[in-house]
Amino acid sequence: MNGLIDAAFSHTRVVMTALIVMIIFGVNSFNTIPREAEPDIPAPFILVTLPLPGVSPEDGERLLIRPTELEFQSIEGLKQMDSLAFDGAAQIILEFLTTVDVDQAVLDVREAVDRAKAEYPSNAEEPVVTEFNLQNEFPILTVMLFGDAPERAVYQTAKALQDKLDSISGVLDARLSGAREELLEVIIDPKVLESFNLTEVEVINAVSANNQLVTAGSINLADGRFAIKAPGLIKTAADLMSIPVRVNGDNVVTIGDLGEVRRTFKDRDGYALFNGQPAIGVEISKRAGANIVETIEEARAVVKREAALWPATIRYEFLSDQSVSVKDNLQGLTSSIVTAILLVMIVIVAALGLRSAVMVGVAIPTSFLISFLLLTVFGYTLNMMVMFGLILSVGMLVDGAIVIVEYADRRMAEGAPRRLAYAEASKRMFWPVVTSTATTLAAFIPFLFWQSMPGEFMKYLPLTLIFVLLSSLVVALIFLPVLGGLLGLPDWMKKKFNIKGKSDAPTKQLLVDEVDPTTLDGPVAIYARFLTRLVRRPLLVLLAAGILVSICLALFIRAAPDVEFFIRSDDEQLNLLVLGRGNMSEQQKIEIVKEVSARIEDHPAIEHLYLQTGPALGRDRDVPAETIGQVGVDLIGYTEREHSSIILEQLRDLVQDVPGVIVEVRQRESGPPVGKDVQVEISSVDFDAMVRAAKKVRAYADAANLTVNGQEVPAYMDQEDTLPLPGIEWSVEVDRELAGRYGLSVQQAGGVLQFVTDGLLLDKYRPDDADDEIDIRIR
Repeated sequence: MNGLIDAAFSHTRVVMTALIVMIIFGVNSFNTIPREAEPDIPAPFILVTLPLPGVSPEDGERLLIRPTELEFQSIEGLKQMDSLAFDGAAQIILEFLTTVDVDQAVLDVREAVDRAKAEYPSNAEEPVVTEFNLQNEFPILTVMLFGDAPERAVYQTAKALQDKLDSISGVLDARLSGAREELLEVIIDPKVLESFNLTEVEVINAVSANNQLVTAGSINLADGRFAIKAPGLIKTAADLMSIPVRVNGDNVVTIGDLGEVRRTFKDRDGYALFNGQPAIGVEISKRAGANIVETIEEARAVVKREAALWPATIRYEFLSDQSVSVKDNLQGLTSSIVTAILLVMIVIVAALGLRSAVMVGVAIPTSFLISFLLLTVFGYTLNMMVMFGLILSVGMLVDGAIVIVEYADRRMAEGAPRRLAYAEASKRMFWPVVTSTATTLAAFIPFLFWQSMPGEFMKYLPLTLIFVLLSSLVVALIFLPVLGGLLGLPDWMKKKFNIKGKSDAPTKQLLVDEVDPTTLDGPVAIYARFLTRLVRRPLLVLLAAGILVSICLALFIRAAPDVEFFIRSDDEQLNLLVLGRGNMSEQQKIEIVKEVSARIEDHPAIEHLYLQTGPALGRDRDVPAETIGQVGVDLIGYTEREHSSIILEQLRDLVQDVPGVIVEVRQRESGPPVGKDVQVEISSVDFDAMVRAAKKVRAYADAANLTVNGQEVPAYMDQEDTLPLPGIEWSVEVDRELAGRYGLSVQQAGGVLQFVTDGLLLDKYRPDDADDEIDIRIR
C-alpha cells in the first residue's frame, strides 16, 4: 500500500483533480437523485384478477380459481397462494420468496394464466396480472373534481385529465375513483316485445349481426385501385335504434320500435363525496425510481394548466400530497445531519484545535458527496432510511481522518516537513484505519443478507453506511493527506508575517513515548492516574462491570418498554373504515358513512373529508371484507395540530358507538408492511371444520382481556376475519324439463332475469367521443 500512497503524493494534480470531479458529480447527484419517503422495494406479491360478470362466489371458486391454482402450483419460488371469490370476479394473491426475481415471476404467472384460460367459461373477460408495489399501494397525489356541473361533464373532464396525467414520465398510473362507467341502454317494454312476438335472443342476435367490422377489401378498375369501405359498427344511439330485428315484407321492426335508447351511466354501486359534494377522484401513482417531488410538481402544473380550460362550475382540490411529507421529512433529517456535523466539529476543535479541525471537517462533506454519487450510480433513491444512515455515519466517518491528522500534527511538532508528515501518517496508519473501518462494516454487512420484506426495506441503512465509510476511508488515506501536504503556508508568508507553523518546531522535541502522562496537569493526567489504579485491580473492575450490567438489565426488565416493529411517525392522512353486514343498499351505506363523517367533521385538525362506498373497498387485500364505506381524512399542517396518533385516538372515541356498524380508525403503516400485530391463519381440507375453528378464535379474541394499572381492558382491538359474510341471497332454480316444454332454455331464462337487474348485455361499441368500449344493455 505504500506504493499507492507514494503514487498519490507523486501525482498531486491528478489526485486533486479526481477529488474536484467527484465533488462536482456528487453535488449533481444530490440535486438529481430521486427522493421519496420510504424505500421503493420490489414486493414479492402478484395479484391476479379473474373477471366474469355475474358469476357467484361459489361458481367463481369452481370455474375460475381451481383451474388457475392448478397451473400456479408448478411456478418456481411460490411461497403462498391466497384466493378470494366474490360477485363478478375472483382474485388470487401470490407471495414469492424474496430471492425470486419479481419480473421473471410475473412472466411465469402470465404464462400459467394463459394455460388456465382454456378452462374458463367462454364469457370470461381477460384476466389481469398486477405486480404489487409498496409505492403504488397509496397514491402519491389525488385530484378531486367536484362542483355544480352535470355528472357527464365532470366525468369527461376527469377522463381528459387522466389522459394528460398518464403522459407524465414519472406517473405509472392515474386511476379514477367514484366514477361510473358509461352505458348505452335500451329500455324495452315487455308488453311491446310480446306484442311483436319477439324474444330477447332475437334482439341480441340482431344487434350482434349489425355491429361488426366488415373488411371489404379493395377493387381494381380501369381507372385505378380503390379501397371499399362498408361501415358496420355502431357509433351513435341512432345507429342502434335503426337496427332491424324482424322484417315481414315491407314492415320492419327496429330496436327503436321496441323501446327507448339512451346513453347514460351504469347503476350506481357506490358513492364518492368530497366535503359533502359528489366528486370524482384521479389517484396518481408513480413509477419505481421516479422522483416523487418532481412528479407531483409536474402533475400539479398539468392540473392547473388544464383547469384554466374547464367551466367555472367544475372545481378541484389536491389530496394526499405525499411530496409535502417527503419534503418535511428530508428537510428535518437534513437539519439533523447539519446539527450532527456541527456538534462533531465542536468536539474536534476542542480536542485538536481549529487548524486540524478544518482538515478533519473537509472529510465530512466530501465523504457524503461521494456517497451520493455511489447511490446514484447503483440506482438507489434518497429516502428516510438513507438519511438515518447518514446521521449514524457522521461520528464514524471522521475517525480515520482524526487519526491521520493527529499523527501528522505529531510528526510536524517533532520537526518533520508537512508533506513528509502527512505521507508518513497515511503509511503508518493505513492498516489501523482500514481495520477499524472493516470492523465497523462487519457489524452491518449481515443486514444485507436479511431475506425478507423487512430486510429489503432495512438494507438501505447498511448500504448507506457502507458507501459513506468506504468513501471516508478513501478520503482519509488518499485525498486528505495529499490535501494536507499542499495547504501549508509558503515560507515567504511565514517570514513576512512572522508566522510559526507546526512544522517550524525546534529541532529537539520530546517524543510522546518519552512523556509520563501521570506527571502532567489537567484532565489527561487525571484520566491517566485513574486508569493506572484500575489496571492494578483487574478483578475489582470485572466485578464492578458485572454489577453494572446486571443493574442495567434489571432496570430494563422492570421498565418493560413497549416493543414496536417500526417507529410511529406522524401522517397527514387517516382512514376510517366502516364495517357492516347485511343486505344494505348503496343508499343505506352512504347514509351510514355520512353519519360517521358528521361525528368527526368539526374536529379542528381536519382539513378535508373524502367519503367512499362501493364493493371495490372490501376487495382490497388490506381491508376487511365487510367494509361498506371509507372516510378519508386529510389533516392540516403538522405545526398547527397535535401528533396524528393523538388525533387517531380522539377520532376513535368519537365514532366508537355508531349504531349497527363498527368503525376502525387507521393510520398508514410506517416502514415495511407487516399488517396487524396478531395474525392467525387456519387451513383445512374440511371447510365446515375450518369455519368452526375460525369462529372459536374470533370469539376468544373478542372476549380476551388484560389487566393494566389495575383495570380490565380488552386485549385486542380492530379484529377482523375472512369468514363468509352473512346475508340474504335470492336463488332462482330453473326446471329445465318444464322450460323445454315452453321452448325456453336456461340462457333465455337468465336473460329475462338480467332484464330486471343490471340489464342484458347485447354487445359493445366505441363512440367517437370515447376511448373505451361502452356496453349496450337491454332492460
